[in-house]
Amino acid sequence: MTWQMLLLDANAVICLAIVGRLMFFRKSGKTHRPGVAWMAYLLILAAGFTAFRIILGHYSYVDPGELMLNAAICFAVWRARGNLAKVVRVDP
Repeated sequence: MTWQMLLLDANAVICLAIVGRLMFFRKSGKTHRPGVAWMAYLLILAAGFTAFRIILGHYSYVDPGELMLNAAICFAVWRARGNLAKVVRVDP
């Protein structure tokens, strides 16, 4: 296993963790915000597309910066328990 394969596998796992956490977020009485919902939907699509391209072998190179960016997004999403509104919160 080469270094690049290790980075590819780590990126796929991180992207799948983002997808899983956002897909199974439950609002439980929180207000619906269409803009945040669309942002979550697009993030699920982007991370899922990246993960499936890696799994299918169509994604051959991962830059370490990309891996760190995905890891930071994953950390923020999991810390907010999947509530993307908390991640992108803007205080007036």
